Amino acid sequence: MWQNVGQKMIAIEDKCIEGIERRGKVYYLRWRVPKRYATVEPRKEINRSLKTRVLAEARAHLALAKRALIADWDLRLAEARGETSIEAFDAAIELGSGPIDFRLAA
Repeated sequence: MWQNVGQKMIAIEDKCIEGIERRGKVYYLRWRVPKRYATVEPRKEINRSLKTRVLAEARAHLALAKRALIADWDLRLAEARGETSIEAFDAAIELGSGPIDFRLAA
């Protein structure tokens, strides 16, 4: 999508859409931390490079990154509540399951 700014047309896809933001040519995850995880995540917002210049790849990386973040926060919540039972185990399994791109690690 394009927007007319003065004498120039600029792409407005540089805005943050669907939790994906483009800075220069590289896409980034930009996601507000859900309130339920505020006790275990000190940051208000997560900003992380998705290490790609291709929007379709960025969307795929975004899904994996969000899944990994939620699993990590769920594990931290379970540990903070003193749960060393099935809930914590399930959160740990979720964090370790599936392909997670090593480049997304903080």
